[in-house]
Amino acid sequence: MMKVNFFAQEHRREPVKQDLVLGICDPAGEEPAYTTAEHGADKWCATIQNAGGKKFQFIAIDKNIDIRRPDGNQESSCDGMIYVPDTMELAFVELKDYRVGGYIGSAEGQLMKTLEYFLSNHNYRDYYNRKAYACNPSHPNFAFSARQRINEFYNLTHFRLMPQAVIHL
Repeated sequence: MMKVNFFAQEHRREPVKQDLVLGICDPAGEEPAYTTAEHGADKWCATIQNAGGKKFQFIAIDKNIDIRRPDGNQESSCDGMIYVPDTMELAFVELKDYRVGGYIGSAEGQLMKTLEYFLSNHNYRDYYNRKAYACNPSHPNFAFSARQRINEFYNLTHFRLMPQAVIHL
């Protein structure tokens, strides 16, 4: 598996932020996802709630970090990750804007694939409060109990799957 430093300076397009509420947007086209206070919650794919005012950094992954399969083709990755350096918290984020159900499987697959690369390059034990968010503004809360799916995801990745559109730091 290829070497990828997810925390490399060249991948950090945004400064460290401390906002209490921010949105994550995923523009169409070739631009990576980004955080913003503009546009309002109705335009955001996910909302970051930072009640404690922690310093954090959003690092775009899709369309920003070049992750390639062994055959040289581009790997399908999640949209980004949120890193809280002071507490070593880490959250991976996949944004879906499906108007109907069925997004969770696709989001989970992209999160799983990205975490496979992350875990082959970084030690999960260095990070605390590890989460993987599958976000969909059209379906902000998961409709049924997903305990088994969440447990299986955790056993494979050491990250807790969070199928919700609000990210709590």
